[in-house]
Amino acid sequence: MGIKGLVGFCECKGCWNRMDFEMESILHFPDGKKKRKTMRICKKHAIEIGRSGVVQSITVEDTINFNEME
Repeated sequence: MGIKGLVGFCECKGCWNRMDFEMESILHFPDGKKKRKTMRICKKHAIEIGRSGVVQSITVEDTINFNEME
C-alpha cells in the first residue's frame, strides 16, 4: 500500500479523490506464480476497472457508527 492509500486517497496515478473501495487483485504470471496486490481506489476508478477487467467476486462491508444510534 502506498502513502496515498495510508492517508485515505485513491492510489491510482494522478488521482487525488478520496478512497471509496479496497480492491484486491490476483496477478497471474506465465511461469504459474500468483501474486496478490491490494489497492485503495475511488468510485471512478472502480467503475473503470470493473468495465475492463474480469470480476470474480465482490465483498461488501459496512461501517456502523454506534454513536448515531442513541
